[in-house]
Amino acid sequence: VFFRNLKLDDCSLKDMIKTRLKWTCELFYEFDKYINFLKVDLPEFSSEEIRNVAIMAKKHLEIEGPINNLTHLLEKKGFVISRINQTGFESCSQIINGRPFILLDKQSRLSMNFNLAYELGNILLHSHISDEEINQKEIMNQIETESKLFASFFLRQNDEMFERPVLLRKACLMFIENGVKSKSELMNIFKWSSSDLEEICNLPKGMLNKKTQI
Repeated sequence: VFFRNLKLDDCSLKDMIKTRLKWTCELFYEFDKYINFLKVDLPEFSSEEIRNVAIMAKKHLEIEGPINNLTHLLEKKGFVISRINQTGFESCSQIINGRPFILLDKQSRLSMNFNLAYELGNILLHSHISDEEINQKEIMNQIETESKLFASFFLRQNDEMFERPVLLRKACLMFIENGVKSKSELMNIFKWSSSDLEEICNLPKGMLNKKTQI
């Protein structure tokens, strides 16, 4: 897992974030049993120069002018994006079973576009790095520097506004509205609270409460 701005000794926070990322993955692949999600479509590049990788990534995402909705652009390429309200955390990413997952902090609204671009850079530039290498301070600093540089090039000359991720939200509502699983059945699959599921899927607070109708 690639973490942004988390110290090596923040073990309890890292473990909590890893658990939330694991839950997001489990939820997605439960939905995936019934829904034909878009296939992962990552750009291929030959250059090792970060500026060129950022340019090729923008071309692959068909970005020519200002980025109106980076979240949805990534979701259309097979990314799964979720948010969590957690002090001291900004973002993290991991490729799981060939699919890129990004987890963002809800509170850092002004920096969300940068964090999305940062994690995109992580996925494109650093997916080959092992977990053991990630935990080495020197390599971690290199990853941080390169991903920041990628994000800066990627977002250059753009003034984007962050939009909420919708992939898991739509999938959850589709499940419930079409009778695939009821609200209570969906929560029982993972043994989560309604607030956990609402946060992962970016649903309004209280929507999955038994007394609330969708």
